[in-house]
Amino acid sequence: DAELLADQAQLAVVLRWLYEPGAARELAQHVHTTAQRTLGTGHLTTLIAPETLAGCLRDEQDLAAAETAYRDVVAACRA
Repeated sequence: DAELLADQAQLAVVLRWLYEPGAARELAQHVHTTAQRTLGTGHLTTLIAPETLAGCLRDEQDLAAAETAYRDVVAACRA
């Protein structure tokens, strides 16, 4: 359900604000994977989810993975 995934994406952001990067990353990864599979690549939630995931990766200091994720976001926005 698109609304549930959007809510979960927002919860991942809140978890980042609460300095819970592991929980935020796990939820953001779930949203990203599920949105791609169920909503398709052009849905707004699918486009937003990787940015949240990239932020989680940055918070965990996985800078190489975060950079890759941010580049994927830019590429998706240009498509």
